[in-house]
Amino acid sequence: MNEAIDHAIELIKRFEGIRHQPYFCPAGKLTIGWGSTRGVEPSMQITNQQAQEMLKEEVLELESEFQSCVKVKLKDHELADLLSLAHNIGITRFRASTLLEKLNCGDKKGASAEFTRWVHVQGKRFPGLVKRRVAVKTLFLGQV
Repeated sequence: MNEAIDHAIELIKRFEGIRHQPYFCPAGKLTIGWGSTRGVEPSMQITNQQAQEMLKEEVLELESEFQSCVKVKLKDHELADLLSLAHNIGITRFRASTLLEKLNCGDKKGASAEFTRWVHVQGKRFPGLVKRRVAVKTLFLGQV
């Protein structure tokens, strides 16, 4: 696995926390592990290892999706930050975002400003998302 994937997984884990049983996230989606929503059944129970495998598979799929929508060269930390965002908001929203549009025009600074727009769930501002987006934006800009 490459450095960007490892970094994205660690970022997601840091912000998501782990749940071994399904729960409804603020967006109303049945979720398990470190924010996984695909194929979750109400009666599921998973181990840390299963959660890790689910997350790794999802991030690898996102990276594959990025090959068709991200048109600029990214540094590993930039790719990791974008993968973390896309895992949280979904690839469909990422593909339609102004962030991606600015990024593909070569405007990385403008794209980074878009991170902080993704702080609402069903019209409600979430303080946890505000902190998460500021942290990831800072990382994206290389201001560790």
